[in-house]
Amino acid sequence: MMAKLLYIAFGIWTASGLGLLVVEPARFGWWSPVWILLFAMAAYVALAGKVGLASARVSAGAILLGFGILLAVGSVIGWPTGPVRFTESSGPRIAGHLPALLPVFAFSLLTICWQAAGSCFPFAGRAGICAAAAVGFSATLANSVVFLSGNRIWWLWNPWDAPVGNLALAGSLLSMGVAAFALAFVYPSARRLHSARWSPSSVLLVVVNMLFLAANMMFVWRKS
Repeated sequence: MMAKLLYIAFGIWTASGLGLLVVEPARFGWWSPVWILLFAMAAYVALAGKVGLASARVSAGAILLGFGILLAVGSVIGWPTGPVRFTESSGPRIAGHLPALLPVFAFSLLTICWQAAGSCFPFAGRAGICAAAAVGFSATLANSVVFLSGNRIWWLWNPWDAPVGNLALAGSLLSMGVAAFALAFVYPSARRLHSARWSPSSVLLVVVNMLFLAANMMFVWRKS
């Protein structure tokens, strides 16, 4: 019940993000932290309900650490996640450098992708489910670039006035996808995920991508 309530609250809050597409970029900075926290709570509670609290703690800790290290290294040396500079809009920072919201967002997204993959591909096996989760994770990240870097301005490409290079973007998505595939093995067996195909996580993943797709469409319309 708690997971469903959190999913509903997150869905409503995500829908409210459509209003951010028609205002000045980076306005209403408090929207993003609330969105990420609702996302994380919904994903974590649902995960704990499937695999147990102890396993959920281990999985969450390992995934947060893994993504945190990858993003921190990438932002310092420009590899493998691309030459990016985080802005004040990305929220509070760990050690004054890495935005705390980014690993939390990555954990939340990978968790719902993993649960959705387990529901949609019940006979795929562990490696297959991890691969499907990584594909969904990478596809959603690709879909999110305009919203997160354009509407919310969480980061800018380095140097500041450089356009987004296709090679840098591809490298970033590839490295995050590979990391997502490896980290998905941290989750325990997915046998308890084999429920209805349209699980709450699947629906939530669709809702998130609809917001990102709307941002992409608005971007194209403004450029035309």
